[in-house]
Amino acid sequence: MLMRRFFISVVMILAIGLLSGCSMLKKKVNPQEEYSTDSGFSFRFPMSGEWYPGSSQVGLYLVGQKPQSDGTSKLAIVRHGPLHTPGGKEMTNREMLDVFQKNIEREAQGGRVSKVKSTFNRKKYSGADCLYFEQSGEDSTPKGSMSMSNDGMVCLHPRRKYQFVWMAMSERWPLGKSQGANFSEDKKQFFNSLKFID
Repeated sequence: MLMRRFFISVVMILAIGLLSGCSMLKKKVNPQEEYSTDSGFSFRFPMSGEWYPGSSQVGLYLVGQKPQSDGTSKLAIVRHGPLHTPGGKEMTNREMLDVFQKNIEREAQGGRVSKVKSTFNRKKYSGADCLYFEQSGEDSTPKGSMSMSNDGMVCLHPRRKYQFVWMAMSERWPLGKSQGANFSEDKKQFFNSLKFID
């Protein structure tokens, strides 16, 4: 299916965080560092508090904050690369974002995260066509049920056809408590750091 291997659902973000938790304590992320990709994007990670790099893969950047004693945790992720269409079929940006949205909706169903609600919005960012999404739900963990928020954006490079970037921030906190005060500002700084490179 189109772009199948590039989708990252709520469940996958949480799973990556858990798998990489042990490696997130080695060194802090430099708040001044700008990351540039070979697919034509640059960005900076959010910097309130201390962030640590997680496991890395080709086309994937992941950082997280050290989990607190009550289970509260925060992750930021960037995925980028080429999009592959079935048989090399030509597709419009609208059609490609349609596929992203359908896959986000489908992959949010099932797994350990329940009561997932997703909202979507499309708008331009620096000349690029982008899909913004916000997801909320409940995650079952060894520390009990946790509220979860996963907000992200998928943008198609405005000058490099079939190149995409996926940026998302996810946070978990104890059910019944308030979400961390810095999430909205961290998300804003993170998303607004995105630049398109020719």
